[in-house]
Amino acid sequence: MGMDGRGTDFFVADQRGYGIIFQKMADEFKDNILLNKIVKSISYSRYGVKVITTEGDTFSADYGICTFSTGVLASGLVEFIPKLPQWKVEAINRVPLGQYTKIFIKFPYKFWDSHEFILYAHDIRGYYPIWMDLESRDIAPGLAILHVTVTGDMSIKVEGQSEEQTLKEIMAELRKVYGADIPNAQGRGEI
Repeated sequence: MGMDGRGTDFFVADQRGYGIIFQKMADEFKDNILLNKIVKSISYSRYGVKVITTEGDTFSADYGICTFSTGVLASGLVEFIPKLPQWKVEAINRVPLGQYTKIFIKFPYKFWDSHEFILYAHDIRGYYPIWMDLESRDIAPGLAILHVTVTGDMSIKVEGQSEEQTLKEIMAELRKVYGADIPNAQGRGEI
């Protein structure tokens, strides 16, 4: 645990993205990774695992690790032989696939409160409710970046509209909180 009792911070601020970690880990065996294969069925027993794709490819191994999302598992598109135990099916259905969108906005300078998280309540539930100061705890010191998180229906809305529209909406809310004189965001679609 850290000094503030929060534990280890795993926030990744690398501009290459979180995926770079997995790319580096997979370098050693990347020639054995197949992409764009759709799993149709997984047979498993104490003697091993057999995976069959929709194209009819068959892969066998002593062990397997299933990393499907709960949405894929709950869809029934992958047949498990034997069927998954009822307790696993119930656990999968209790954790539905959620929508989660991260938005990063760069400003010429920091104008917001010096708190790690800024919570915002709007008449519309989930309307840009969490803003994170990336300067806090030295995640991105001196860069004046706000990280905005949306989930659920708001995530679906944001993913379906232009970045310019999303920025316009966020800037309108920031101006309600911090005043009309805050600086425009930097980059595409400056508002």
